[in-house]
Amino acid sequence: MPLAFKFTKIAAEMDCKEAIFKMGYYYQHGIEIEKNINFAIKKYDEAAAQVHKFYIFDHVYRVMN
Repeated sequence: MPLAFKFTKIAAEMDCKEAIFKMGYYYQHGIEIEKNINFAIKKYDEAAAQVHKFYIFDHVYRVMN
């Protein structure tokens, strides 16, 4: 597992909102992991609950269109 993904995953598990958002981005685009849009949306929703609503809306909109 590449280091960037590994450390982002660890930070996300510790409820770091930026890392949760980044995990969604990794899964949305298939960066260092298999692409999974449903999981990406789940991570974006988790991050949105922690304030990143504007960024989440933008990325989820792009996924859906």
